Amino acid sequence: MRFERNAEGYLMRAEGVCDGKHVEEQPQKFILDGQEHDVPGAPGVTAIATSPDPHTLHAKARMGDRTVGEGSYVVSADGATLTATVRGTDTLQRSFQTTVVWDRQ
Repeated sequence: MRFERNAEGYLMRAEGVCDGKHVEEQPQKFILDGQEHDVPGAPGVTAIATSPDPHTLHAKARMGDRTVGEGSYVVSADGATLTATVRGTDTLQRSFQTTVVWDRQ
């Protein structure tokens, strides 16, 4: 996972391996203005992103008046680790929560 800084905020790119095949997810935009923005490819879903401090990004996805996902991405003070805590509802309407920690390479 990597975050690329741009004029509006960040572009997050994630890739990995699923069932033995390389998978690259659709990049996600985080526009750090605290306003709702439509999510491309997800009709009816809006995203709100903020950065309360230089090391933290918060994002929330909403469908109407319902929160369908949210996450916090925190970079350690030394820049060596990224901790992502994400929760929401999957496509089968099941709740989930996960925390993942990455080490910079």
